[in-house]
Amino acid sequence: MNYKRLKGDVWVENLVGNGKKKRVLIYDDNPGVCKLIEAYAETLNFDVIIANTQEELEEQYPKHSPDVVLFDLNIPNSDFKDSMKFLSQQSYRCPIVIFSGVDEALRKIASKVAEELGLTLLPPLKKPISYTDVINTLNYIKDH
Repeated sequence: MNYKRLKGDVWVENLVGNGKKKRVLIYDDNPGVCKLIEAYAETLNFDVIIANTQEELEEQYPKHSPDVVLFDLNIPNSDFKDSMKFLSQQSYRCPIVIFSGVDEALRKIASKVAEELGLTLLPPLKKPISYTDVINTLNYIKDH
């Protein structure tokens, strides 16, 4: 087996697959969260794109055509509705996974907004993030 060091004494199995690399766009303003998810995604052979602001999302999304967007609802100086509207107006669309530490009521509102805009949603992830949940979500994207 092949292992990769994440941080300190934390190691994960490097599950590099064959074929075209999938791309995940992480839309989150927290560099620590981005780095952690990036490390998880790289163990599954994903290319990782990070957008910390809505401006970066608007630049990176059309440039890289990701296979999935991990979407934080709480980005400073940004309204998740505007970010979702931007994604819905793109000619290329991919599934979105809402992952956020906000309460369940706001996640439900965001899910409704996304559905009204015609966006495809995968089951949401809660913060603090779980290694297993992130890996399961990314494995689903790899298989579809």
